[in-house]
Amino acid sequence: MLKKSFVGFFFLVIIGGCASSISQVGLLEEIDDDPPGLAVIDVRTASEYRRGHIPGAVNISVFTLPFRLGKIPVNSKDEPLVVYCAHGPRAGLAGFILKVAGYKNIHHLEGDMKGWLAEGLPVENPDNGIED
Repeated sequence: MLKKSFVGFFFLVIIGGCASSISQVGLLEEIDDDPPGLAVIDVRTASEYRRGHIPGAVNISVFTLPFRLGKIPVNSKDEPLVVYCAHGPRAGLAGFILKVAGYKNIHHLEGDMKGWLAEGLPVENPDNGIED
């Protein structure tokens, strides 16, 4: 019974983590603005981030996110945030963590990094983000 409850809770967290999504093209248009109209948070591990990430994304692993909320590059919890991981589950959990922390404008990148790469969209490789 406990196992089923945990699985159900985890499923709800992932599904309900982010209120809305943003398309890959929509995100690309936003990050091309000067300055970008939103903050992009890569919630993968530091080693995944170093292998390639969305331009301008800041790396805060989902595993350290609750302890590093002050590192999110926004001035208020009302500003738009986009979260992504490799293929979805960690971004859903990150969205849930951010909602609980009071962030109000959270978006999940459709397709995550897997979809971004499949579309051949630009990737940065230098390690300019926050380490685990």
